[in-house]
Amino acid sequence: MTRVVEDIPEAWPALLSRKKLCAYLGDISTRTLLKVCPVAPLDLGANVILYDRRRVDAWIATLPLRLPRSGADEQDAAPEVADPLAANDRPASAVERARRRAGER
Repeated sequence: MTRVVEDIPEAWPALLSRKKLCAYLGDISTRTLLKVCPVAPLDLGANVILYDRRRVDAWIATLPLRLPRSGADEQDAAPEVADPLAANDRPASAVERARRRAGER
């Protein structure tokens, strides 16, 4: 199911609803937000729960960069494929890698 981001504002407010915070973080799902975001929401009363954007930004600043691994194992590296049509056969490649790993044990 494709989600549609509704009207992303040009300037984000200081306090964000869960739905707006998901959009702010790159249109992640609410489920993912609840799993990964350590920032506790503020309870404004009257059943209003909002997230402080500055605290979210501070958390984002602490996240490590995902850099390419140096010295990646041969099985983790992308296989060189002479046939361009075979390059799109990812499920078969995944099965083959799993078989190789199972044989190593």
